[in-house]
Amino acid sequence: MYVKVSTRLTSDIIEIHEYAAGGYGAPGKKRRKRKNISPEIKEKHNRKARERRLQNLILMNFQEGWHIILRYPKDDQPSDYKEAAYRFGRFKENISRELKKYGLPFRYIVVTEKGTKLGHFHHHIIVESLWNEGIDMKALVKHKWSKYGTTSHSKLYDEGNYEDLAKYLAKSETKEDEKEIREEGRNVCIYRCSRNLKRSEVIAKENYYGDMREPEAPVGWFVDAQSLIQGINPYTGKKYQRYFIKSTAEKVIERTLEKAKQTEEEQKRILPKVNLYIESRVRDGEGECIYVLEFIRKDGTPVTREATAHYKGSRQGLTLRALIAATSLLKSDTEIKVFASDPVVRSALKNRWLDKWERHNWKNGKGKPIQCAGLWKYIKENIYNHEYVIPSESEKNSYHEWSLQQLEKASAEYDKKQKKGE
Repeated sequence: MYVKVSTRLTSDIIEIHEYAAGGYGAPGKKRRKRKNISPEIKEKHNRKARERRLQNLILMNFQEGWHIILRYPKDDQPSDYKEAAYRFGRFKENISRELKKYGLPFRYIVVTEKGTKLGHFHHHIIVESLWNEGIDMKALVKHKWSKYGTTSHSKLYDEGNYEDLAKYLAKSETKEDEKEIREEGRNVCIYRCSRNLKRSEVIAKENYYGDMREPEAPVGWFVDAQSLIQGINPYTGKKYQRYFIKSTAEKVIERTLEKAKQTEEEQKRILPKVNLYIESRVRDGEGECIYVLEFIRKDGTPVTREATAHYKGSRQGLTLRALIAATSLLKSDTEIKVFASDPVVRSALKNRWLDKWERHNWKNGKGKPIQCAGLWKYIKENIYNHEYVIPSESEKNSYHEWSLQQLEKASAEYDKKQKKGE
């Protein structure tokens, strides 16, 4: 029996993988004696699987991006792979910290190599271009890596569906010393990637008897002949094939027009606009928060409402409580520009993380419960219908200084009440 698995990589690319199911033999034949797979066949299978996974990751996440090589000076080489990984970790933290200022995550794939001729360490890293966000990613990487060494870069091109790039990065010969690995009893990690990458989604799995089918594509799609891989499994002796189907030009145009139409309809739906300014301060697990809700009338004049409150909890919790209190005053769907200093709140609202958290039972990428889950659930269920806009870092909170003064007063009044209560 043969199996056909369809995996969606992008809106325009679907991977088709057909192979013989392992639990079925030839009709009318007796079960043959089980035999072990040779190490050579295992390694070949693992290498092919690595290449396929890496190719799919690049297709799904980095169709517009850069392949950058991070090199070390000759006189300042890491002593081993562990030190090279540590240096890259410090570099990664610096990049992530910089991108957080814009409310953006750092998405990457990295491979660490040791040259076969001179034995020099270097890293291959694949990153997004982020041109649409106003960020020159290659310049940012070059700047942050300058304290460690030099860089060289090349633009990613999807010729051959990144197959050659995936094969080069997935090879194991220059990644780790195999003898040392066997002695230490650990596995090779050929490449590493950030946890926030999009993963492939199996959209159909079909079982059928008989011989393997010829490559085919539904209406509006075509088979990418360059991607076709066919062969015979050396262990089972049965055929397999893998290929991509892609949207036709007509299908892409149709989808583009539909998207443009939706965008036009959204633009016609003019929402009332408000500005929300939130400041908070925490001391020993308790603190004050203040919000200013600024309504903009049709003639352009602002009308404000403000309130301060004292709560127990983290800075994120205070910010969320202020957000809930302010938005509860709104009677209809509104476009809210949120000025808040807490980076998690800014990123969650800008990137709509609440949808993903809800699907994963309010847990993060590591499987741990997110902070202030109860407040986030309330926001998702009650006030997530508003359109939240997160301003850039250059747009300053015009109520910042005034809010800090009000927080000082609120803090002093709270301390007085506490002393009287004692």
